[in-house]
Amino acid sequence: MSSTVLLDATPLRAPENDRADAAWVGGLITALGKRPIAERPGVIIAADAAAPVGFVAHRLRHPHGTLGRLVRRSAPARGAVEFADLVHITSTLGLSEPAQISTCFDLLPLRFPALELGAGRVAARRRYNDYLDRLIAARLVLVPSTAVAEEVAELLAIPERRIRVVPLAAPPRPDVDDAPADVGPTVLVVANREPYTNADLAIRALAASDPHIGIALVVAGVGDRRRRERLRRRADGLGLGDRVCIRGPLGIVELDDLRARVSIAAVPSLAGDASAPALAAMAAGLPVVAGDSVELDDVLGTVAMRLPTARADVWGDALSALAADGARRARLAAASRARAGERSWKDVLGEVRAAWDEATDG
Repeated sequence: MSSTVLLDATPLRAPENDRADAAWVGGLITALGKRPIAERPGVIIAADAAAPVGFVAHRLRHPHGTLGRLVRRSAPARGAVEFADLVHITSTLGLSEPAQISTCFDLLPLRFPALELGAGRVAARRRYNDYLDRLIAARLVLVPSTAVAEEVAELLAIPERRIRVVPLAAPPRPDVDDAPADVGPTVLVVANREPYTNADLAIRALAASDPHIGIALVVAGVGDRRRRERLRRRADGLGLGDRVCIRGPLGIVELDDLRARVSIAAVPSLAGDASAPALAAMAAGLPVVAGDSVELDDVLGTVAMRLPTARADVWGDALSALAADGARRARLAAASRARAGERSWKDVLGEVRAAWDEATDG
């Protein structure tokens, strides 16, 4: 890397959410950490975040402001931006630089404004519109899937020549104890982006499943307390009792441990980015049952059971059949592991570095 690059690593403030932005930045930092120090970019991190080892970090003085304001208030960060040949933004924080590229993980607020930017959220709408303006002005836009690439081209009118598809790689296979032999049939949904992750469908599917099999459901990662309460009321109203466990955000180690103790991963997403939970489930060797959202096509390929997200009864039947068929679960688990191993973070880094070189050469 001949040019000086400054990488926005602020998504690492909340890696416990298992979200695509944190997974993407974290995987990239890990791959960069294996390169010589001279080839690593500087990183911008939140004031309360741990600095990645071996990187020159420029801290934000206020964790809740926009990056543009923070850079102006922070002499080290301001100097880094002025010195850098390229700034790579991976979040919606506000920094507008002539030499800038951006990674866009999704356009959900633009597609579903009532959920993300509804009444009373004038400031949020303004910030998001500013983010879209910066995205449109970026030299290159990196996206995690062909579906997001099509959205960026269609909704923002960004020419395809300025869009690069750089999919995520799976996280390292977790080093945890094997699941106990007597673990019952349990389905895990990592609902880190409710309501888009559609945990409600999983609950209704459980109610439609064969009661004699006794499937249990764990919904983890729901950050909003009110959404957790709504999901709990839904489960109670369907008479599922203690067969459903609703949990808030978990750390990566806790999620890895949880994946080692369930038998099926469900990804009933209505829409979203390239699903980091799906990749993590595959890396953990779990059979995956997923919705038919096109955003998941690049991630899952042909290794998952794909079901319509509008049919809880179909999901209930499919989960019942899979929970009762150990041989099929084993085949799907093997396919998951193989799919997860097809792409590494070294591959991702190579494509990102190529984008950096292209953007600075241009």
